[in-house]
Amino acid sequence: MNIGVVGFRGRGRDHYRTFAKLPGVRVAYLCDVDERLYPRAIAEVEKIGGYKPETFVDVRKLLEKKDLDAISIATPDHWHALMTIWGCQAGKDVYCEKPVSYTLREGRKSVEAARKYNRIVQAGLNRRSEPNNRTGVRYVQQGKFGPFYRAKGIVYRGRTSIGHV
Repeated sequence: MNIGVVGFRGRGRDHYRTFAKLPGVRVAYLCDVDERLYPRAIAEVEKIGGYKPETFVDVRKLLEKKDLDAISIATPDHWHALMTIWGCQAGKDVYCEKPVSYTLREGRKSVEAARKYNRIVQAGLNRRSEPNNRTGVRYVQQGKFGPFYRAKGIVYRGRTSIGHV
């Protein structure tokens, strides 16, 4: 199976590292608008998988590849739904980090595309299964902080400029 990882400044690094270790899976393509990320990513895939992936800046060009079986999307959130739909339209299966969409309409359109083009689409919820997160949830559920009545999560994670406006 040839896979293309789209977006690898953050979670996408985990994607290509994990996929490159799987038997029968080849990270054949890397796609990101920030070309400065390519040398490190290519070197890592070469070290893990023993082959050099081809690179793309434009996901639409990547989706034209006939030997591409699936894409793994870890781009900024606002691209998730559109890239999922494009992937399905191109006949590719899709793994997409959460959130899969910003609106119910976007989400519905992604589901419709998966059904129309008979594609497999999976949403990434893998961090829920990580041991440290499971331990934290168990700690709260056991009441070790005392009784709780509200939970709120905020992520402040800035992104460095890629130099383009």
